[in-house]
Amino acid sequence: LDSEWVEGLHDHCQDASEEEPVETPLVAELFHLMVDMPAEEQKYRLECAAPLVPSFIATFSEQLRQNFVPPQLKDLKVVMNAVLQDDSSLASDLLEEVSFYPCLLDFTSKRAIIHTICEHQKLQSSSSEPIRLVVPRDNVLDGVCSSLNLQDVAARIEVPVEIEFRSGYSDHAGQELVDEGEDQGGLRRQWLDRASRHFIASDLFISPSHDAAHLASQPGLPTQRLARGNIFVPSPEAICKCVQENWEEQFELFGCILGIAILYKETIPVHFGHNFLRSVFGLKTDAQDLLPLLETVDATLHKKLLYILDGTYKTLGDSLSDALEQGNLPPTFVISESHCPELVKNTPLKEGGEKTPVTEENKAEFVNLLLDRILISGLAHQVKCFRRGLLRVVPEPIVQRIAELMSAKEIELMVCGIEEVDVDDWEKHTQYENGFTHDHQVVRWFWDVVRAMSQQARAALLSFCTGSSQVPSGGFRFLQPELFTIQRVAVTDRFPEAHTCANTIDLPLYSSREELEQKLKFAIQEAGDAFGRR
Repeated sequence: LDSEWVEGLHDHCQDASEEEPVETPLVAELFHLMVDMPAEEQKYRLECAAPLVPSFIATFSEQLRQNFVPPQLKDLKVVMNAVLQDDSSLASDLLEEVSFYPCLLDFTSKRAIIHTICEHQKLQSSSSEPIRLVVPRDNVLDGVCSSLNLQDVAARIEVPVEIEFRSGYSDHAGQELVDEGEDQGGLRRQWLDRASRHFIASDLFISPSHDAAHLASQPGLPTQRLARGNIFVPSPEAICKCVQENWEEQFELFGCILGIAILYKETIPVHFGHNFLRSVFGLKTDAQDLLPLLETVDATLHKKLLYILDGTYKTLGDSLSDALEQGNLPPTFVISESHCPELVKNTPLKEGGEKTPVTEENKAEFVNLLLDRILISGLAHQVKCFRRGLLRVVPEPIVQRIAELMSAKEIELMVCGIEEVDVDDWEKHTQYENGFTHDHQVVRWFWDVVRAMSQQARAALLSFCTGSSQVPSGGFRFLQPELFTIQRVAVTDRFPEAHTCANTIDLPLYSSREELEQKLKFAIQEAGDAFGRR
């Protein structure tokens, strides 16, 4: 291809759609030339070359269906993903063909496409009067089921959702006041964060690495339900029925919360098990996938079952019965789903399972039935309720598009974000206002203090400033609705103040690093997420 042909790319592409198609090697060479072009030129050339893409890709459709990207398409993949990560407006045209082959898309491009689709969905309902949820900060789900009309099985949540927090104190007339601050996104982020934490702190969800019934119970030592670093899945149905009368409605409400997070491009601080996400989004799970899937949910049980299947216990002189007992696993075809057998009885894995001992001959069948019960069938009702709530908010075609484009791991990354707070990335994607610059002494002190914090303290600071304790997937570059901002305040006698709707912190001109650290930590601990001046 000569430079004149490339310069006249738009005209050549128009001619190609009407006459002879451009030969595949020429298209491949064209995208090879585009790899090193500046971003703006890449975007322009890709728009011009869009008519060539469908037939070019179709040549390799069989390989793409096997999730293999042939060498001839590698440059197209590089260019297309570079453009889509910064501008997904091409999705409606170019991606109509490309989205049939997710292997051509990087995660960031897939997320950008989903965000664009969600943005269009929000615009369709933006003219409607919003639903305002007025809730106390210490009980963020109070009255929410009624406000969202979950009693009506056909009701959809097709309007914007805004949050108001009750302050906990009243005016002279006895009327309870609401916190200052209009919800422009920050209050909604705070509510999503705290509502999600409420569910994983309840008995409706468990963290298998801490709470699974196959683990030895420790009476008198309550399990710490920390969100960070743990995987969460619904509790078995029998436990849900015991602990909460309206458990089905609660699962539906959590599905609504996830739907709101997806629609508004927010993250929640809950990392769901991939088995649960696969079921919620309708991703197919084959029997041979269950054992590898268990490793991502409950690594301890995964090791125990491998130990049973491969017969390693024999080399130690143990029997199968010994191995089952040592692993706190049942000797018959039943499953124990609770540490309290008085409340929740063992469930047979098949008809007559309580009378069928596990033997060398049938242990593979036992493991397969156990895996299905733990990962799929035992969660089916909870999934049904959760998905019903999700579909009240996110239309089913969008949910299907997410399932078509993304794996369970990518869905988790999109909705849950990243737990680790990378200070270098945070600092790199920060802007400064009102006289602050990156080199200002107070700004340098601020970043020194943040670097000295633990991961948990950094998450608390992030929550204080943005309303969410999670870093967006892809890092701080993708913080919504705008980059983190440190704003100069020309006083010295105030505590830092946050504007979560704009991801902004007001930082006074402190006289020393020690004073900044003391007042910043006090603001985080005492003001919490109320963002008021002190």
